[in-house]
Amino acid sequence: MVKNISAFLVIKNEENNIVRCLESIKEVVGEIIVVPDMKCKDKTIEIIKKYTKKIFIENKERDNPEYLKVKYFNKHKNEKIFKYEYILSIDADEELSDELKQEIKNLELTKYDCYYIKRINIGQKIREGKYYLRLFNINKIKLFGFYHSDFEPSINAKIYYLKRLLYHHTYNKNFVDWAFLEAKGIRKKYFNFYNYSLSEKLKKRIYLYFKANLILRKLYRIYLYKKYTSKYGYNVSKKRLEYYDKLTQYLKSIK
Repeated sequence: MVKNISAFLVIKNEENNIVRCLESIKEVVGEIIVVPDMKCKDKTIEIIKKYTKKIFIENKERDNPEYLKVKYFNKHKNEKIFKYEYILSIDADEELSDELKQEIKNLELTKYDCYYIKRINIGQKIREGKYYLRLFNINKIKLFGFYHSDFEPSINAKIYYLKRLLYHHTYNKNFVDWAFLEAKGIRKKYFNFYNYSLSEKLKKRIYLYFKANLILRKLYRIYLYKKYTSKYGYNVSKKRLEYYDKLTQYLKSIK
């Protein structure tokens, strides 16, 4: 049963992944919206056209999918980009498991505002997976449009954790220098906000300034080093090794 859900993807050169992703969601969602970060250099756009006509190609390269998500969430307030209030945010290298598809189909969707989904990398043990907010009412979330930032539920949002898995295919060996992209993003202000209060925005901007200022970061690290060496009286690396020895012993002791 197709649900009243708009699937939303920000993509770039994903011809090796996109078919698997779209095949996994097409029987679950009512529409698919795709935002390519400028024109793709491979056959991604040709493939996407077989699944949806709602394709918004950016004319300026951002290299920051979170920034583009915020941009289109804000555009939705005036232009109604999404047909439905509930959004499934998914990446091109992800795939709904068959069990997760069935679980979503059986949902009484409006009972909750935010649904967390457990994602595992292919080959990873299930217990090592992490929950992400990927299915939500667009009016009940916050998003800081900066690299690798996650969606956050708004105050008083009703939250539920789904039991089935989202698969993440990580075999793509293309190296991405995220540290460089983040530095570039701070310098060019490639960040944005959705549903954040003024005080929350101020805190985020202070954090970014601190992160961008190498002198402040270095002074802070020197301060921490002196603080902990004086407190414990011996080398910090030795302290770290002792911690991991104790952790390893604890993990061996539990079944």
